[in-house]
Amino acid sequence: REGYLCVVASVCGTEEDPQNLADQTRKLREAGVVVFPSSARAARFSAELVRSLGGDHG
Repeated sequence: REGYLCVVASVCGTEEDPQNLADQTRKLREAGVVVFPSSARAARFSAELVRSLGGDHG
C-alpha cells in the first residue's frame, strides 16, 4: 500500500526525568515524528490534518 504516514506525538516530563525530555523529543523528531508539548495541541493538529485531507471522522 502506498501513502504517507504522519506520526503525531505529545511528550510530557521534565529535564530531570531519567529519560530526559529534550533527548526524547529530539529522537522522535529525528525519526520523523511531529512532536507537540501537549496532547491537546497534538489532537488539534491531527484533526486539522484529517480535515485537510478530506477526511470526515466526526
